[in-house]
Amino acid sequence: MDSRFFLVMMLGVASMGPVHAGVINGSLFFGKKPVKNPVERVPELIGILKTDGDEDKRADAAS
Repeated sequence: MDSRFFLVMMLGVASMGPVHAGVINGSLFFGKKPVKNPVERVPELIGILKTDGDEDKRADAAS
């Protein structure tokens, strides 16, 4: 009984195939966020670079 259950479970997993990250995180399920206007975004990023205390946020704003 246990080996039959294991066999059915493994066949189910094997039949699913690979799932690409783009399908899950891309436009199929969650959609893309709209791009902000660069005229508004650039001053916001410069403000983050100058004033934010979190180094990770500053690094993200710089990249």
